[in-house]
Amino acid sequence: MIGEDRIDRLARRLARDEREIASTTPVIDRMAVALTAPITRRRAMTLAGGAIVAGSLLRPGRASAQNCFPGGPKICSNPKGARVCVPDNLACCSNDNCAIACPYPWRVCERPANCADTARLCTDPSNTSRDPKATKFCSQRVLVTNGCTSIGSSFSIRGWCCEPSELCSKTEFGECECPKRCSQRCCAEDEECVEGFCKPKCPDGWHYEGSTCKCDKGQTCGVRCCPEGSMCRGSTCTKPKEPEKFPSLWDAFTNFGDMANQSGAAHGGGPRMQRVRAAQAPDAVRGALLALAAVNAQAAVVTAAFARGRVDKGYRRRVVAGKPQALAIPPGAGLDPAAAQALEALVNAEAKGFALALACATAVARARGAAKGRDLRRMRKQVLAAAGFAKAAAKALGPVKSLRANAVQALTSTGAAEVEATPDDVGALQEDVRTSGIPPELQGPLAQLGIKGKSLDVVRDALLENSNGGAALIGPLADATRTKRLEAIRAELARYAKQARRSPVSRVRGRPKKLRAPRRRRG
Repeated sequence: MIGEDRIDRLARRLARDEREIASTTPVIDRMAVALTAPITRRRAMTLAGGAIVAGSLLRPGRASAQNCFPGGPKICSNPKGARVCVPDNLACCSNDNCAIACPYPWRVCERPANCADTARLCTDPSNTSRDPKATKFCSQRVLVTNGCTSIGSSFSIRGWCCEPSELCSKTEFGECECPKRCSQRCCAEDEECVEGFCKPKCPDGWHYEGSTCKCDKGQTCGVRCCPEGSMCRGSTCTKPKEPEKFPSLWDAFTNFGDMANQSGAAHGGGPRMQRVRAAQAPDAVRGALLALAAVNAQAAVVTAAFARGRVDKGYRRRVVAGKPQALAIPPGAGLDPAAAQALEALVNAEAKGFALALACATAVARARGAAKGRDLRRMRKQVLAAAGFAKAAAKALGPVKSLRANAVQALTSTGAAEVEATPDDVGALQEDVRTSGIPPELQGPLAQLGIKGKSLDVVRDALLENSNGGAALIGPLADATRTKRLEAIRAELARYAKQARRSPVSRVRGRPKKLRAPRRRRG
């Protein structure tokens, strides 16, 4: 059979390559019996290099004390006086039975009459059968023929060579395993196959695009990834200057339920309850409540516009601040002319400031859009526009604190009664909002303030917020907490305007800070 002839030829070649102490005939017989499986080309080369061998020790003829030619100049001897001459690069490994040396330079004497392969098997130039690419040493302890032992064999370390990226087989002697095949190559565990070549894996959060590592999220910027809303400038991630405190400040200011209470009191209970009772407030007071509710609705729209991370892709368009029409609050029953005038001055000052704040929020969102579109010029332009609107809004809101105090004083000094919105008032209003949308009496003032389109959805949601009713006219204006929050908004607008004009772009650090270990004191 062809397979048997192949095994016989391999066994005979190994017997010639591996110098043996005992006769080669039993070695050939044992090899032919053992090697019954098909032999791969790699395994045949490994075996031919001396991995599984017929023998393990060299026993040249006896040497005289005067002459070591041709084996010398090194002499190996055993306790019984036997001596052999061997080359200098072979290790002596004698025992009581033999005066011997290891047969190859890459073997060492592990114990008497027992030589073991070392990693030099894969690098020693004298091993002419080795593959120059296979420099990784693999080994197992196997049973080999040993004529210097009483039983004729011993267990010894025998090795084979693999390429650096391959794994040593733990089951098959002489076999190399490839964890990741890439064309004609074998990639290591810390590599991946890229366009037919083994390349180092990209860092966490990165992936290959072509032959280059790119960020999974955000923009690739040198050795770092720019997060969403920022862009790469040189090797640094930049983003538009952000108003840090705006969202929380606006939320705190608008989330009091004033709009629902004011609208509910002015709404008069809605159609379902109209048969039971009339509206709570006189017409003049209802007009004042609707004006106050409309301005609070405008604040809710600004809050939504300042939502963190909001991106406006229309960054190529210039932002134009809205110019709200003046809200008129005519006097009448329950509302003195002085009180109506004070309320009118307040709501129009707030409306102007809120319109400018809304323009600031829009410009900030468009700056984020420009960063996402990698347009540095327009990003800077939008940030500077936002800074200008913030400065103007802060100026417009400057007198609001005193205007609120004036309105409270005018209402109380003229005998205006507080208007209380009951839970039923608010519930009836919200039922109508769910079924029919924003009440018509509130839509007029909202249109005068420029609130339209998707902004009406924000107002609708705000009207549906939970509210147990409460003071709707004087109480909200006299609340010191509300006034303090509004002052905080004005101050934050002014601060942002100053910082953004000075530095429109913020630098985003792409790597975490490293803690420096404290220095040891001498002495």
